[in-house]
Amino acid sequence: MRTAHSLVSLLALAVAAAAQQAAGHVAPPDDALAAAWQAAKSQAKAHKAPILAFVLPPAAAMAAEAPAKRTWEREQAVGILRAFREESAPASSARDLLLRQVQLLRVTEHPRAARARGDLEVRATRSTAVFALTIPVIATPESCLAEPGETVVLLGADGKRVRGFKTELLDAAAFVAEVGAVVLEPKALAARAANVPPVIARDVAALPAAKVGRIPFVEDRDLAKRLVANLAGAAPALVQWVDGELTMHHVLWLLEDERDPLGTERPSVIEDHCTGCGMGYTPPSLTGTLKLIGP
Repeated sequence: MRTAHSLVSLLALAVAAAAQQAAGHVAPPDDALAAAWQAAKSQAKAHKAPILAFVLPPAAAMAAEAPAKRTWEREQAVGILRAFREESAPASSARDLLLRQVQLLRVTEHPRAARARGDLEVRATRSTAVFALTIPVIATPESCLAEPGETVVLLGADGKRVRGFKTELLDAAAFVAEVGAVVLEPKALAARAANVPPVIARDVAALPAAKVGRIPFVEDRDLAKRLVANLAGAAPALVQWVDGELTMHHVLWLLEDERDPLGTERPSVIEDHCTGCGMGYTPPSLTGTLKLIGP
């Protein structure tokens, strides 16, 4: 059984998958990625949000040894996989390395990483905000109009290329400084906040207030699912500049964590059974690496 965050990632592909199944056809990876790209363009248009495309290396490309080792060491440091005592090894393929670095960009600030067991606070990062405000997708260079050497491409809500980046994805600070400079630009963000659809604004207003000493959860699961599905439209109401400081709603991290980039999924993991106290909880971004959707 898939977890909620995987279901959200697959929702946009349901129509294409159903058609393939009806024809007795199992989609190869290229078909699944093409469907994910079409879903990204549809969502970008619907929410008037930019597309955040991570450029997929060729299938035969191998991961360079040094960055693969640094990525693996970073995973161990923040706790990916270790929460469930799973074994991992440095990535062997360039595609696997990309997916693992994208997941590292999504990791929240959490006590499990800092080993501060008594602190229940979980916080979003600026990288979280970049993901939440966009439509993240894994895309081929041809789909996202990437130029040689680019790892990330931003496209507008109309699907037109805005800017490409040769960012080192293992460097979260560089990712925020370069990509975030466009996505988090104050005037652009304010313009988007002024045009949040009323139905989404009502869902944002229904989010629970922060409670001291408790990890924030959205107990109304229907509300949470709607916001996760429409996060790119809701995020401008959840991320704001106040007196020159970027502020993020206290549940932003949770909503973004449950929405994996289009074209990816995560294996099912053990569900948390102690959400009340929070001591047994691990954010989804720390519970596994991403996999490309496909057979």
